[in-house]
Amino acid sequence: MRLQRLPAVRAFCTWGTDGGGSIRIPASFTGIVGHKPTYGRVPAYPPSSFGTVAHIGPMARTVADVAAMLNAMSGHDPKDWTQPTQAFPNVSLQEINWSGKRIGYWSTPCVGGVHPEVAAAVDGVMNNLENADAVVTEIMLRTGKSIRDVLFVLVCWRGQQIVHNRSSKSFIA
Repeated sequence: MRLQRLPAVRAFCTWGTDGGGSIRIPASFTGIVGHKPTYGRVPAYPPSSFGTVAHIGPMARTVADVAAMLNAMSGHDPKDWTQPTQAFPNVSLQEINWSGKRIGYWSTPCVGGVHPEVAAAVDGVMNNLENADAVVTEIMLRTGKSIRDVLFVLVCWRGQQIVHNRSSKSFIA
């Protein structure tokens, strides 16, 4: 499989666009780190044909490399009208105190099943979080048409947010 060769490439890091997993999925298949940042953190000009669905983000061998690359990629571009007006802070790595943090996880996909090794890995992480005093709760997400309804609401909300943020700067729809 071609994706399995990605870590063998002699590159410090690379970037990709992610609207449905195009950074995160190949990273998980190849043992590298891929990050889909908050939309607008990385300027996207010229705009993607997928609109605000495609986020630009880094891929690298370690979390520290991804954080460094994300800091280098982040910033304001006046040509990118979809960016928020506030600046994003630099990413810094730090230990997390999980005590009291609420973690919801979804273990049942809409279709198909979960490979037993993947389920065991997820259960192991959830146990580690519980041992660190996090409050872990398995959640059930809606399926089918109701998922499309949720996506529609999120897309409309984001559009309203963009218009609201730009309305004071002679935004033309």
